[in-house]
Amino acid sequence: MKRSGALLVAAVLCAVLCGSGIAVADPMGSVTGTVAAVSGSSIDVRSGRQIVHIVLPSPFFAVYLADKSRAALTDIAPGMTVRVTFTVSPTGLQTAREIDILGA
Repeated sequence: MKRSGALLVAAVLCAVLCGSGIAVADPMGSVTGTVAAVSGSSIDVRSGRQIVHIVLPSPFFAVYLADKSRAALTDIAPGMTVRVTFTVSPTGLQTAREIDILGA
């Protein structure tokens, strides 16, 4: 019984250590929803019952219409439907990589 307990502890420790190594990478994510607020430094997207706050790097030019033609950050207004692709830092900061305007 002691041996199986030690193996279980070792397996849990390995999972924790391997999991923390994975968290160091910047995982990608995306959210689709309605713009709640937008500024030169961030965008808030309402998706379901939550609002996701995403930081915009400066300057930010990766804004596209649904047909992938270029748009500008100033083309985005509250109430529009957008999809924001972002990276998540190890500290949890979500930084936009691309914004697609899906509808007005």
